[in-house]
Amino acid sequence: MWYNVMKDEMDSYVIGIKIHGKRSQGILGLSQETYIYKVLEIFNMKDCSPSVALIVKSEKLDLS
Repeated sequence: MWYNVMKDEMDSYVIGIKIHGKRSQGILGLSQETYIYKVLEIFNMKDCSPSVALIVKSEKLDLS
């Protein structure tokens, strides 16, 4: 099986999700960073800067 030959440290991608970990420490992590960047690229937003948008809880938003 693949897990028997897996190196101690690994980085793999499956359907755009990065799988990383350290076998000796029992750590396994998932990251959707690559997927998020692909979505931003599709919508021409890859060069946008992130910002905080505060909304007052009692404020009602209008879709028009």
